[in-house]
Amino acid sequence: MKKILAAIAAVALTMYPSICLASYIIHLKNGREFVTERYWEEGEQIKFKKYGGIIAIQKNLVKKIEEIEGLPEEKVKTMPKEQGKPKEELHEEKRKEEREKKAKKIDVAGYEKQKAALMEKYLKVREKYERAIKAEDKLARGVAETEMSELLKKLTEVERKLKKEEAAKK
Repeated sequence: MKKILAAIAAVALTMYPSICLASYIIHLKNGREFVTERYWEEGEQIKFKKYGGIIAIQKNLVKKIEEIEGLPEEKVKTMPKEQGKPKEELHEEKRKEEREKKAKKIDVAGYEKQKAALMEKYLKVREKYERAIKAEDKLARGVAETEMSELLKKLTEVERKLKKEEAAKK
């Protein structure tokens, strides 16, 4: 009996390929497309399975839903790149990107050299500042204060760049 039912099911599925190959393309108003085997409406949302979970999109963001049999090649070409690839290939691409990101070494030594040079200039200007105070030279003191302020800004900027690169690496 089970063999007969299995045979009938196999014949039915081969006679009606749209049953097993039907898919839907959900076209969004922003141009993005999602391909899914099924979707359903709940309230003001369209829901469908994708990426191992359920995605819900507001109905007002959907331009149209197109039923297709199989997935024609021209549709694969117009879809975002991740939708036309198997999950294993996507995971490998992500791993490769992560390896490349880690491989990019931050030039910490270069930043340290910049900081050291700026610090050396700062210390020299600081000495000028102290001499100007002792000599009660207001003009020299003002010039030194301005130079020290500029050097501190540059030091801060070098620190920010280094932290930004370190954060991007992670």
